[in-house]
Amino acid sequence: MTSKPDMHFETQKTGSQGVKVLLLLVGIMALYAASWVWSGQVLTEAPPLWAVVIRLSASLAVILLVNHFNRSDTASETHDGPTLPQTLVLSALGFAGFFCFTYFALQSIPPSLLVLVLSGIPILTFLQGALFFGAPLAALSIAGTVLIAGATALFAMRLGVDGTTMTANDSLIGIGYGVLAAIGYSFYGLLYKKWAVSAPVVRLLPRLIAPSIIGIVMIALVFEGSPLNISVRTILELIVIGAILAAPVYMMYNTLILISGPLAASSISVCAPISTFLLDTLVSEQRGLTMIDFALVLAASVGVVLLVLFNQPKAKTS
Repeated sequence: MTSKPDMHFETQKTGSQGVKVLLLLVGIMALYAASWVWSGQVLTEAPPLWAVVIRLSASLAVILLVNHFNRSDTASETHDGPTLPQTLVLSALGFAGFFCFTYFALQSIPPSLLVLVLSGIPILTFLQGALFFGAPLAALSIAGTVLIAGATALFAMRLGVDGTTMTANDSLIGIGYGVLAAIGYSFYGLLYKKWAVSAPVVRLLPRLIAPSIIGIVMIALVFEGSPLNISVRTILELIVIGAILAAPVYMMYNTLILISGPLAASSISVCAPISTFLLDTLVSEQRGLTMIDFALVLAASVGVVLLVLFNQPKAKTS
């Protein structure tokens, strides 16, 4: 005799997971926006790669602290996380490679154009997932992906090119670096979902961040020289950004990958410029929001909802 699944229990489980996803979305967007607004001011006072090193180091310290206090909860559990080669690949794609490629891109193209290039991350994640990871081609997922990428791209175009003069060769090189960053970041989400499914986020992240810090330090020594000229105030600000804003984002973002999938998570990350612009507008009060701004925010929000709702793992029945 077979028993029917408890549909009421499954509905409650799905509903509680939806609430968790919603809280993660709100938290990530808020912290992303605050981090970008503050980082935009601090990065003018420090070499970008060294700034990334300081910020990542502060994030690593906080995550290690969280891991220490959670040790008693996970000490008796066994987890099969990614192998050492897989860990190094994830570190290179999601941290060192992404930060370095975007840094090199910004040497040739303005931030708004880089945002335009990175807005293709959800589309790349969708295509790579379908081609290499057997992800389903759901119509509503396609619609959500197009809405998010399109809204972010149009938003970047509305920002303009910041008056930067670029040669054709420089712009192609900068766009090329941006494309490499986008491809690597989209693969990071897909591979993290595949390799890290059984490893707690707080225990795996230090293994991803630490090698990336070493790699970025080596590159920074070549391209930016010594960090000794960075002021103490700037260092303290970067530590605060890394500890209070970036570290929670890393933990929540990678948790979101496991819960809702890499497509939904990557879409949140490219929506960051929009949320940053909204926060910056509210803080500075230099310009009001137009109807086009509201329309782009609404389009991106609808896209996120579609991806979150239709990329949830289906409940198993017995």
